[in-house]
Amino acid sequence: MLKKNYWLVLKVLIFISIAVPLGITTYEIIFLGRESVVFLGDYPAAVGFTVIIYYALILVAGIIWVVIQLKSVFTLKNEIEKNELVHLKRQVNPHFFFNMLNNLYGIVDQDTEKAKKLILTLSEMMRYGIYEGEKKECTTSR
Repeated sequence: MLKKNYWLVLKVLIFISIAVPLGITTYEIIFLGRESVVFLGDYPAAVGFTVIIYYALILVAGIIWVVIQLKSVFTLKNEIEKNELVHLKRQVNPHFFFNMLNNLYGIVDQDTEKAKKLILTLSEMMRYGIYEGEKKECTTSR
């Protein structure tokens, strides 16, 4: 984002970029009485080169600004997608564990050994989700 001072500088540059050609054209039409005007036609070559360099710099600055804005938009889009994925993971895990606890509740009275194994498996899954689930890469054996 541009700071407030930069916006003022940008507004001044835009004003100058519009006012200079209009001012020169108006001067030539009104004060010199010309019916058709070739912009900077009778001015020294140095003035023409200065104007060309000025507008080229404005064009380059505009292109750089657009590239920076596009880069920030793509970065923001990627961050939004990452945050959505993390949010979905946090929604799925509690729901899954809640269902597993309900299943355990039903199994405890029927088969105690199976319930113990299920608790151990659930514990390992929780440990994996907490400590290794946040890593970007993991082995396929896990």
